Amino acid sequence: MSLMSFPVVASSLVLAGLLGACGAQSDEDYLGQSQLRLAGTVVNTLAVAPAAEVTILWTYDTGTGDFSVGQSVSVIGAFPAAFALDLFEPPVGLPAETFATIGLITAVSPTLAGTVDESDLLGIAEDHVLVYLARDVATLPAAERAQAVEIFGGELTAGFHLMAVTPSTDVFDDMTPIPSTAPITVRLGAAGSLDIPNVF
Repeated sequence: MSLMSFPVVASSLVLAGLLGACGAQSDEDYLGQSQLRLAGTVVNTLAVAPAAEVTILWTYDTGTGDFSVGQSVSVIGAFPAAFALDLFEPPVGLPAETFATIGLITAVSPTLAGTVDESDLLGIAEDHVLVYLARDVATLPAAERAQAVEIFGGELTAGFHLMAVTPSTDVFDDMTPIPSTAPITVRLGAAGSLDIPNVF
């Protein structure tokens, strides 16, 4: 699957745990309450490990395939390296008419700018994606509701959902909602060797 080329939109950068590790924060430093925390490990299968950030790449269902870079966190130290990422707000720039968007959990260069394509990916979570729903599935008209339940594995509520991805013989891989505390593995690998979840 090719990601083609898509524009990049900068978003907030936060190292999970930073607020909890410090003392009182000024109002201008306070980012609000985390809506979801993702945690896991970055493993390296490259000969030389590059500098990387774990980044959410959101795809907006506008028919144009636009991607937006969401929250990121730097990966520092020897591999395997643990990471934790707090999400404080919905995907930036989400079109008002969009009901759902899928986020790839990726590793990219800290200097990424301009466009995103497959060659920019240093790594990816091959077995997980993140889903954001703008409203509850139960609020959809009957036909759309049934389709959403089939796609997302249940009548999910508005907000973020971590999904396990399993291969399928259908057009797209299957997604199953799992607890957000489930560990995620992001694998750094050579271009062409990464198994990008086929979910859109």
